[in-house]
Amino acid sequence: LRKVLEAHGVNLDSLPEPDRTKLLDAIDQMAVDAQGERVDEGGNTNSNTNANSRAANSSGKVTRNIKGKKEIVIPIAALQGKGYPEPVGMARAK
Repeated sequence: LRKVLEAHGVNLDSLPEPDRTKLLDAIDQMAVDAQGERVDEGGNTNSNTNANSRAANSSGKVTRNIKGKKEIVIPIAALQGKGYPEPVGMARAK
């Protein structure tokens, strides 16, 4: 999150507290593995070891459904006007 914000010239610590809280809560909601288990900052699940993860990856099974949220939209005032512009002449789906 910090690297993405910094790529757009915004520091996470400089955001207002409500925006920062929303962003960190969103990251927390999406930090789950394919089985729905929590993933810590190092990328490991709380219930699996790296050896178990490697064994599961070699099983040939493909994850079809992701348990965590895939997308959470949080408007950030500091990012207004940065990134891609809105498409011109296209009706926006709601």
